[in-house]
Amino acid sequence: MQWQTGGWLKKYLQFRLERPFPPLEVYQKVSHPFADRKELDDCLYEIVQENGVLLGCSYVDAQLDSAWKNCGFPEAYAEILIVYLETLFSTALQEHQLLHAQESQYPEQLQQILGQLLQFYIPELPDDLLASSQFSTALANDKKLHRFIKKLEKVFYLHVHMKKSLWTVGETIQNWFGFLEIYMFLRWNFLSTQQPDQSVSHKEQVGLERVLMKERLILLFEALIWADENVAEVEKKVMQQYINQARLPPNHRNKLKKRLETPVRLEDVDLSIDSDILRKYVLQILVLLSMIDDQQASQEHQLINEVAQRLGVSEMELDHLYISVLSFFADHGHRFEFIKGQSLSELDQYLRNKIMDAVHSSMDKIMVEVRETKELYEILMKATSEPLTPEEKSKAKAQLLDIAKTIPALAIFCLPAGGILLPVIIKVLPFNLLPSAFQEKS
Repeated sequence: MQWQTGGWLKKYLQFRLERPFPPLEVYQKVSHPFADRKELDDCLYEIVQENGVLLGCSYVDAQLDSAWKNCGFPEAYAEILIVYLETLFSTALQEHQLLHAQESQYPEQLQQILGQLLQFYIPELPDDLLASSQFSTALANDKKLHRFIKKLEKVFYLHVHMKKSLWTVGETIQNWFGFLEIYMFLRWNFLSTQQPDQSVSHKEQVGLERVLMKERLILLFEALIWADENVAEVEKKVMQQYINQARLPPNHRNKLKKRLETPVRLEDVDLSIDSDILRKYVLQILVLLSMIDDQQASQEHQLINEVAQRLGVSEMELDHLYISVLSFFADHGHRFEFIKGQSLSELDQYLRNKIMDAVHSSMDKIMVEVRETKELYEILMKATSEPLTPEEKSKAKAQLLDIAKTIPALAIFCLPAGGILLPVIIKVLPFNLLPSAFQEKS
């Protein structure tokens, strides 16, 4: 395996020791030093949604594009590994700073995070492994530390490794369990910080939660592909890859593969999920997986709605998650080879129908706001009789979007930049705006 010729994790740590992580802006709003897990999860969610880790499709920021090449990552896995490590270490460091009142220098903090990762993933870790006060010296010269870093390197490699398949596009690799590994480590670290004397029992607890969560996810996905009573061959192949990628014990893995042969019902799945971030994660992956077979059956939509209800996620929140997936796919759809155009257009139409209903039900509120916004009203009235200038069109769209943001039923559809929402509002407004003024492709 490629990790055997590695050394990239040590090089990465040396790189990050020399170039400290900048503060993550999203964490600046968290209370200090007594951070709540929910606050930390909200910050993590913003990060993994933005960089693609949540949906298993990581991409490297342009600023890191040249830096990671010097670390010697396995070529086929370089991109996913660097984003995985950047997310893991940057969020762990931020949480460490929030959870510990005492001040410490950056090298010591990075050393402590490495020690916690080794403790979480590597059994029988020597107590004196990171006793050296000079982390840079230990990274350069401590052979025993190098051996354990190599073991941790193998763990991380297995977290992202998968064979070339229909989940790969060129050098792009999807891994939907990477986020779960990051989250479970952060969860254990949080619990251990709160109760240091119970660190070992918390590790066992989180380890069990990790296995159960993976099994729960796989059963949910099997229930999804059985929702229309027809399992396409591509769905079966993706699910087999997904089961393999979970790296569960062989008996668990074989049992889940066997379940693919017979219908899995939603009532068979335990949905005891105790955190908002995991609920969002489950639902967004379900939305993504519903597009695998080039069509979105109404039964699959219904199953996702039922899962949301059982998880306590409102219809409005679910709509927001649908839009988040569609928005990410709009920017990075080329990375999802197993998702074809037909399923995407059906998801787009599904959302447009929901937006149309929301706009119709909110039309009275929209019109009140339009009449109270003098400049917008004048522009819209002008549009009924003559063409608008590009500047007027831009102003009207921006002000309509601002109005939509003040109406709860519409606010969730305002991102990204109202790309789906605005054409629907414009279409149903009682002004003759189409086709002369706003007949443009969104």
